[in-house]
Amino acid sequence: MQSGGRVFVIVRWRELSQFNCFLFSRSSCLFCNFHDTPRGPTYSPLDG
Repeated sequence: MQSGGRVFVIVRWRELSQFNCFLFSRSSCLFCNFHDTPRGPTYSPLDG
């Protein structure tokens, strides 16, 4: 369980813009498709 890592990403996401968030996710192979949801921030973990 890497809760610390996920929390770091989520907290960092608040400071990053949509463009930076996209690059950040790509580099970390994480998730970043929660800036286009009408229900607010929703993170989807990507595996691989």
